[in-house]
Amino acid sequence: IKPDGFLISVAGTNVVSMPLAQAVKMLRGPVGTSVTVQLADSSMTHTNTFTIKRSRMVIVDNKMQFLDH
Repeated sequence: IKPDGFLISVAGTNVVSMPLAQAVKMLRGPVGTSVTVQLADSSMTHTNTFTIKRSRMVIVDNKMQFLDH
C-alpha cells in the first residue's frame, strides 16, 4: 500500500467515509484468514483489488503496519 493511496473497500464494504478505527475492525480477523481489499491511487482514478492474508497488525500514528508473526 503506497503512502498516498486510499483504502476504498474491505470485504465488499465501502470504507471511504468510515472512521479509521471502524475500517481497521473490518480488516482484523483470525491470523491466517483472508480478506479482500480495494485500494485507489492518490488521484482516485485507478483501483486495484487484492485478497490478503491476515497477520498481526499494529497501528501507530494513524498508520498501519503488518507483522509476519
